[in-house]
Amino acid sequence: MFRNFPTSYVWDMSVNLSVEMGCQLGEIDAMRAPLKHAAFNLEDGGTFALAN
Repeated sequence: MFRNFPTSYVWDMSVNLSVEMGCQLGEIDAMRAPLKHAAFNLEDGGTFALAN
Protein backbone atom coordinates (compact mmCIF):
# COMPACT_ATOMS: atom_id res chain seq x y z
CA MET A 1 0.00 0.00 0.00
CA PHE A 2 1.27 3.47 -0.87
CA ARG A 3 1.86 5.66 2.17
CA ASN A 4 0.92 9.29 1.52
CA PHE A 5 1.59 10.28 5.12
CA PRO A 6 4.06 7.72 6.53
CA THR A 7 3.99 9.18 10.04
CA SER A 8 0.21 9.45 10.39
CA TYR A 9 -1.88 6.30 10.06
CA VAL A 10 -5.19 8.17 10.33
CA TRP A 11 -4.29 10.63 7.57
CA ASP A 12 -2.91 7.86 5.41
CA MET A 13 -6.06 5.77 5.81
CA SER A 14 -8.22 8.81 4.97
CA VAL A 15 -6.39 9.27 1.68
CA ASN A 16 -6.63 5.57 0.86
CA LEU A 17 -10.36 5.59 1.57
CA SER A 18 -10.71 8.56 -0.78
CA VAL A 19 -9.09 6.52 -3.54
CA GLU A 20 -11.46 3.63 -2.88
CA MET A 21 -14.45 5.97 -3.06
CA GLY A 22 -13.43 7.25 -6.49
CA CYS A 23 -11.37 10.35 -5.85
CA GLN A 24 -8.96 11.30 -8.63
CA LEU A 25 -5.24 11.05 -7.84
CA GLY A 26 -4.67 14.62 -9.03
CA GLU A 27 -7.22 15.87 -6.51
CA ILE A 28 -5.52 13.94 -3.73
CA ASP A 29 -2.08 15.26 -4.66
CA ALA A 30 -3.35 18.86 -4.73
CA MET A 31 -4.96 18.39 -1.31
CA ARG A 32 -2.06 16.65 0.42
CA ALA A 33 0.87 18.68 -0.94
CA PRO A 34 0.46 21.64 1.45
CA LEU A 35 -0.18 19.27 4.39
CA LYS A 36 2.82 16.99 3.82
CA HIS A 37 5.08 18.96 6.18
CA ALA A 38 2.41 18.99 8.92
CA ALA A 39 2.36 15.19 8.97
CA PHE A 40 5.96 15.09 10.17
CA ASN A 41 5.30 17.29 13.20
CA LEU A 42 4.79 15.48 16.47
CA GLU A 43 1.71 17.55 17.22
CA ASP A 44 -1.62 17.01 15.50
CA GLY A 45 -2.06 20.59 14.33
CA GLY A 46 -2.80 19.73 10.71
CA THR A 47 -5.80 17.46 11.24
CA PHE A 48 -8.26 20.35 11.04
CA ALA A 49 -6.68 21.44 7.73
CA LEU A 50 -6.87 17.89 6.37
CA ALA A 51 -10.56 17.62 7.26
CA ASN A 52 -11.47 20.85 5.48
